Amino acid sequence: MPRYSKWIRVVLLVLMPVLLPLVAAGQGLLPSADGQERLYNVRIEMEKGGMTGVCMMLRDSTGLHGSVVNEFGVGLMSFSYTFGDDKVRLHSVFGKMDKWYIRRTLRRDLRRLVHAMRDGSATYTNDRRGIRYAFTPINEDDTAR
Repeated sequence: MPRYSKWIRVVLLVLMPVLLPLVAAGQGLLPSADGQERLYNVRIEMEKGGMTGVCMMLRDSTGLHGSVVNEFGVGLMSFSYTFGDDKVRLHSVFGKMDKWYIRRTLRRDLRRLVHAMRDGSATYTNDRRGIRYAFTPINEDDTAR
């Protein structure tokens, strides 16, 4: 056995408690297995207002399917993201937001938000339009109350 292998083990044992929480912090933002679903508190903030609600995402073999509902039960949007071609498709959008330019911005921003969530960040900011998206995971413990 090489002499330096003992030092590698010592370094790993010292760094493991430091690195493990950093790696685990990004895990679990998106559903990871087929059939798994996740709930999120959603906050979309703009200059003149904002929206809050709940999002449920479900993963299947093709990608993610999500639906955002506000506190009153009104569906704001439903979408799907496919991993293969890296695209977001909007299935339905709330009436006042159902304009071609808003749909285009939502598609692009949701795609970038999924990429950010894959990298471990639950927020995305569109600096050009001044829109901030925050998808905070809801833990199972929070829903049991």
